Amino acid sequence: MHVQNLHWVVVEDANHTSPAVERILQRSKIPYTYFYTTTKPGFPLRGWTHRNVALEYVVYFADDDNTYDIRLFNNYIKKVKTIGVWAVALAGTAKVEAPKVNRNGTLIGWDVIYAPSRRFAVDMAGFAINLKLILAGNASFHEGCIRGAPESCFLSQFNIPREKIEVFGWNEEPKEILVWHTKTLATKIIVDYLQFRNVQLQSFDSQKRPICDDKNKLPAIHLPGWLKLISGEVVINKPLPSFGNLNKTLELSLTLEQDSFFVGKICDRGQSQSSFISDEFCSPFFCDLLPNACKILLKAKIGQIIPLSKFFPFDGWLPLEDPLAHPILSGLWKAEAELLLFNEKIEEESEGKLLAKVGNEGWVLIRESDDWQQKEHEDL
Repeated sequence: MHVQNLHWVVVEDANHTSPAVERILQRSKIPYTYFYTTTKPGFPLRGWTHRNVALEYVVYFADDDNTYDIRLFNNYIKKVKTIGVWAVALAGTAKVEAPKVNRNGTLIGWDVIYAPSRRFAVDMAGFAINLKLILAGNASFHEGCIRGAPESCFLSQFNIPREKIEVFGWNEEPKEILVWHTKTLATKIIVDYLQFRNVQLQSFDSQKRPICDDKNKLPAIHLPGWLKLISGEVVINKPLPSFGNLNKTLELSLTLEQDSFFVGKICDRGQSQSSFISDEFCSPFFCDLLPNACKILLKAKIGQIIPLSKFFPFDGWLPLEDPLAHPILSGLWKAEAELLLFNEKIEEESEGKLLAKVGNEGWVLIRESDDWQQKEHEDL
């Protein structure tokens, strides 16, 4: 059973096509075009070059690690007039990632774990584009796209308002998943003790002037400077284990990486990778940094939803110091933090219990010059 009027474009990531794949395509009886290309220099090794080549033909990117229900093509893809989106199962560490809609079916956000503030926080398998849009423009996966968010970068180039995006499957009962990420590897579904939702921050310089990076269209942070909490909440999914004094057992394990050959990672899961940085900087005590949050977590109950504003002092304003006071800090950075709970009764315990994990979307620009003139803020 195949989709009617389907032409399959298969792009091999190699210097030649594969005879084995060719035989499978021939046996499928599906009309196909099969060719190869290698990754263009400067592009990530994630199929960007190959999708650009295929854009001459297709409106849906069917990766080789996905499984598709035939109804996805007949009920969703064939009906897309502009850009259509839908739920995807087993994307990353999530059981399901899906678009959020209001009662009228209008897209209002994204129910995802990774970087929900992206304009299009959708998996590559979770959208299709009407061919007329592709032919009318020149959208592509280009070098300026933030690594880790190619979907949002690509879809933003069509300039379609979010309320005009077509959401499929939201009003069906029972709701069904028609596309899955499937591999021959075991995928661990992470259920965090704590889940952060709808977190939005604004960045400011040391004089509390809003900042952004107009040139590169990237989130930007000024050091020294400030972050202002705009929205966000914490969901308590599971009760915290009781391992004694939280002040000495609750740690942040930081991974910090600069997009630079000379700097690279300075912290890797709580361990310093630089002679300029201490292990204590890479794995600070959570309760020392955010005492209010520590007190709240001590009393938190399962299912409780806590406004993130209660975690922070100074009415949501977070001061940002320059920990290095060194020009090498300026540049593009990625950050990830794991909240770990250690058992103080087991001194030799090397790894704590993972409570939550958060990180920024792609790269963030860090600047240290106070004369950086800004016109508007950038949401992180």
